[in-house]
Amino acid sequence: MFPASILLVDDHPIFREALRALLNRESDLRVIAETSNRREAQALASAIQPGLAIVEAQLGSAAVRDIRAVSPATSVLVLADSFREDHVAEAFAAGAMGCALKTQRGTEVVAALRIIRGGQRYLAPGLAAPEIDRHGPARHAVRNGLLDG
Repeated sequence: MFPASILLVDDHPIFREALRALLNRESDLRVIAETSNRREAQALASAIQPGLAIVEAQLGSAAVRDIRAVSPATSVLVLADSFREDHVAEAFAAGAMGCALKTQRGTEVVAALRIIRGGQRYLAPGLAAPEIDRHGPARHAVRNGLLDG
C-alpha cells in the first residue's frame, strides 16, 4: 500500500515542521505539501489531490469546505487547541472526517489519521459528539475515538 499523501494547513511554521517530522516517520503517511493559509490550501489541494489534510481549526470550517470542493476524496482532520461543541458540529458539517486536539499525543493524531483514512469519523476523547446526521437529528456515541451513528 502506498503512503497516504498529506496536506498540512497551519499558520505556525514550527508546528507544521514538528508535525511533518512526526508523520513522515510513519511508513504509511507522507506529508507532501504544507501552507499557512486557506487560499493556498485550496490551490494545493486542487493540484495534488491529497488523501488526507490536517487543517488548523482557527482557519475555520470554510478552509475545510474549500479543500473538499476541489478535492472531494480528501479526508480532513481538523486540529485545535480546544473545541466548543458548535465548532465540532461546524467542522463535520463542512466535510471534516475528524476533530483532534493539539494536546493529544502524536501517536493519537497518527491513529486519528488512520481512522479517517479508513473512512470512519474520529472525535478526540473528551469532546462532545455533535448531532451530525445530515438526514435528521441523531445522537452519535463515541467509542475509542470513533463516532458510532
